[in-house]
Amino acid sequence: MQPKGNKQTVDLLRERVISPKALSYLWLALENDFNIVLFCKEKDDSNTFIEALMELYPRSKKPTTKHFDSSKTIPFILDELGKTDDQNRLLISIESDDFPKLGRKVLSLPPDKKEGIYNVLDIVVSLNKPDDASANRTIDIMEVVGEHEASMIVNRIFFWDKHYDWFFFSGHSYMFDRILLRKGIDKEQLKDGEGKIFEDLRNSWEHRAVFLRWLAHKNSDDPEKYMIDFENNPESVVEMCIKELENVDYPGKDLPDEKARVDHINKDAE
Repeated sequence: MQPKGNKQTVDLLRERVISPKALSYLWLALENDFNIVLFCKEKDDSNTFIEALMELYPRSKKPTTKHFDSSKTIPFILDELGKTDDQNRLLISIESDDFPKLGRKVLSLPPDKKEGIYNVLDIVVSLNKPDDASANRTIDIMEVVGEHEASMIVNRIFFWDKHYDWFFFSGHSYMFDRILLRKGIDKEQLKDGEGKIFEDLRNSWEHRAVFLRWLAHKNSDDPEKYMIDFENNPESVVEMCIKELENVDYPGKDLPDEKARVDHINKDAE
């Protein structure tokens, strides 16, 4: 296989558009056949983000990509999404920053049409450029969980924090639950959250994040080579990455955990 030579993934990480841990989450989503819907007002930025995700996509299978520009109305987009074959994995980009508007429209649909839309809306990514940021930021990554009492239920799995200009994990992923259920874990075991299968999934997520962090630090013009090495021998590659990053002052290294982050912001507000 010839390396593609693309480095959109590296550029996104180095420009702090997304964190290694958040991108690692999306990598796992792709590998486990979840659809990703990107909301971004700028087509060029949207294309770059989608191309970066495609670099991470397993080589044995490629998703269908769809782009809806700003001329497309929400009813048109929903109608197109509702026609999608559930067996065909999707990377969708929508030229808009208004996911709530689309969500409200979904809620107004009849039940038979809603089902098709919910089959597509697995993970929603919101990409935007804050006024005081140097580049785009992944403002939110959300899991669409379902609907309850005429409200769409979403889990805000990652979010950008203006105070730290960084991305924080909310603490629980329904996507991880769904992956484990597919692997044969029952709902009672899922509540316990213990055992080798849980540890393996957490390690896979963390290892990918370490590798992506190292890849951004390396800033190679040919990341494909390292991607192949990681796929073939992830444990030894991660061991090397950890060693090389030990004395590197990479973005996010000294940031607080979630509780400390909230305490710090509350203290500043007093």
